[in-house]
Amino acid sequence: MLSNTKIQHVQSLLANGHSHRETAARSGVSHTTVLRIAKGERQLQPAKVAFQMTPPYRCPSCGGLVTLSPCPACQARKYTQ
Repeated sequence: MLSNTKIQHVQSLLANGHSHRETAARSGVSHTTVLRIAKGERQLQPAKVAFQMTPPYRCPSCGGLVTLSPCPACQARKYTQ
């Protein structure tokens, strides 16, 4: 898999008027890959998420819709009492 940086480098070389073969030689990828990038068949990959969000659920104490455990609203109530 090509990195987003490599794909952007190939796109930049193509935008500056370099031929597909010259772009392949300069970037170190195959001529076929350059052709696919030029046609739009190879695109930038979405950024990876550093963490996964848990799906929202109902707090058993207060019934609020939360994604964090323990429930922030219940925790705040404990400190104010």
